[in-house]
Amino acid sequence: MNPAWQLEGMSRPTPPACKTGNRPADTAALRRRVWRRSHIGIDGQTPEIRAAGLTTRDVGDAPVLPGLPDRIPPGQDIASLTADGAFDTRKCHGAIAARGAAAIIPPRKNARP
Repeated sequence: MNPAWQLEGMSRPTPPACKTGNRPADTAALRRRVWRRSHIGIDGQTPEIRAAGLTTRDVGDAPVLPGLPDRIPPGQDIASLTADGAFDTRKCHGAIAARGAAAIIPPRKNARP
């Protein structure tokens, strides 16, 4: 269905000016979505989620990993932890080794030998 201004040959109405400048007010900008990242630790033998974390997009991947093994009770063993190259940091490897698990993490693109 066409708006009435198109049917009558009128020009399109201009949106009101934004408070911060001359740009038209954008209603979508007022309700922007905030993206979240989920970090999940899953048991390899069962589909059970063992640890989970939720962060905003301004938090990197590597700072989250050292806290994830702490969410699993200390009496439960962790055999190995698999992650991508973003987690190839000393803190991540230290947190994994502290729980007695094997780290299966490929080196980062800019890794030095």
